[in-house]
Amino acid sequence: MIYFEKELADYMSYFIPLLFILIFTSLLAPSLTYQPPHRPLLEKRVGAFVGSNLLWVYKASWPFSKIFVFHEQIILVTPWRTYELKKKQVKLELYKPLGIGFSHIRITHKLQDYPKLMVFRPPFGGINEIKTRLQEIGFDFE
Repeated sequence: MIYFEKELADYMSYFIPLLFILIFTSLLAPSLTYQPPHRPLLEKRVGAFVGSNLLWVYKASWPFSKIFVFHEQIILVTPWRTYELKKKQVKLELYKPLGIGFSHIRITHKLQDYPKLMVFRPPFGGINEIKTRLQEIGFDFE
């Protein structure tokens, strides 16, 4: 009986971390497995803040969000939802949360179904590269 309990404990020590990994990756699956409808002009893993304001926000740190940019739309994929915005529906701006820290890119829109605050930031200081590329594609910056 003692041998059986030890063997069961050994199996459980492997099973519980594996179960945690499966649950964790299934929650993040949309951002890790999303396939765009066609080849994007820009594709980048980013960190994202999405919510009604800075106090009530979902945060997906890098690499759990991704941005896809096409000629006529921008798609922000987060672990909890995919946001598809047409070029004419959005304005982009450089944004510093609370006026301090690193710059982010804020997506300003008037869509009722989407959260008011949509902000993303590439890792390791690539903000100017993304801003320049978005302007080349034709997105408006304020």
